[in-house]
Amino acid sequence: MLLAQKTQLIHLIANALNSIAQERGLAAGEFPIPHLERPKVIDHGDVACNIALQIAKAWKANPRELAGLIVARLRLNLEYQDLIASSDIAGPGFINFRLSQHAKSGVIQIILNDQDRFGRHDRSGLQDASIPARAMIEFVSANPTGPLHVGRCPS
Repeated sequence: MLLAQKTQLIHLIANALNSIAQERGLAAGEFPIPHLERPKVIDHGDVACNIALQIAKAWKANPRELAGLIVARLRLNLEYQDLIASSDIAGPGFINFRLSQHAKSGVIQIILNDQDRFGRHDRSGLQDASIPARAMIEFVSANPTGPLHVGRCPS
């Protein structure tokens, strides 16, 4: 999922939450920014969100029912329909999304358009682009109770 698509879905979820909050007489925007992550099990979809679980207690609502309200509100949005092929509620209130074919093929089109520039980081937005990029690599010792693999090898 591209950053632009992820940002668009987060925005759509936030709008749905604001709408639901208004109906319930709650202050709009009084919730954390929805967080999207890739599910550990591929059968659960392309991206998952746990916002219903995060806000259920504060909103005095059942998280699974709240997730259902969010999905129902999202399905009314044409942008959502273009981005997401299907969504379902899992467990206590997780929302699993599957990207539409249009959204998936959009990624390919961007890769073809960007060619060699795809995946490169544009540092022009930084305050001081003359500062070189840095990375910190830490070495940890092997855990004697777990399996050893290349990631645990010291240099």
